[in-house]
Amino acid sequence: MRKFLGVLFVAAAVLFGAWTLAPGLLGHGAQTAENDFQATQQLLDTLADGGDSLTFRAGGLSENGIFRALEATYPYAFSLHCTRRGDTTMTVRVEVDNAEAQKQAALLAKGVADSLVTDDMLLRDRLRVLHDYVVKNCVYDTGTAARETLSTGSGADAPFTAAGALVDGKAVCAGYARAYMQLCHAAGIDMVYISDQGMNHGWNAVRLYGDVRYIDVTFDDPVPDRGELVSDEFFLKGADEFAHTHTWDRDFYDEL
Repeated sequence: MRKFLGVLFVAAAVLFGAWTLAPGLLGHGAQTAENDFQATQQLLDTLADGGDSLTFRAGGLSENGIFRALEATYPYAFSLHCTRRGDTTMTVRVEVDNAEAQKQAALLAKGVADSLVTDDMLLRDRLRVLHDYVVKNCVYDTGTAARETLSTGSGADAPFTAAGALVDGKAVCAGYARAYMQLCHAAGIDMVYISDQGMNHGWNAVRLYGDVRYIDVTFDDPVPDRGELVSDEFFLKGADEFAHTHTWDRDFYDEL
């Protein structure tokens, strides 16, 4: 199971005030994923600098596209608030749910990554040691999984966040995948979070020596939990092999 946090769309008229447009954004013309990806990258830069919102030229952008791209690349559970002013501008604001707990998880992830990953390790080995850490230190939350679906739980619920997996040691798939992404980012490894509503599930993808590989940490953790036992059945698999057990929007994530 993964947590899907709804995007809040708010239509508003400009009564007064000046709005600063994000620099360099191609915000005109037909809506494209590339425009959404550019907007998301600028939003990520803003978040890294301590901000929480940006205003863009509205043309060519999709609220849902920005949400999906941000969800895939930002290791925090969040809500996205979008305010459009006709067809002129759109302000996008990110609200991190249960922010203090998620920040605590980020600090823990940095400490774990620093302790487990060394400069002489190959990328595959770095990915494996962090994968094994999540499996060994987190238990799948069957109770939450039985109660919640993609759209019913609260974004602040720990099992859907990296905090659930890293701090509480109990999570559903969204928490597992976000925790793994948090650890990998802390180790300097680019990774994305993939989610699919049809499967009601989330996992990760990484580029390994030029090839996209998929990792499902949740599926590699036995249920009921078996302590130190770690599977590698869903570790660094190709798309065609993964497609036997998983469904996802391959075009979107490949382009991202």
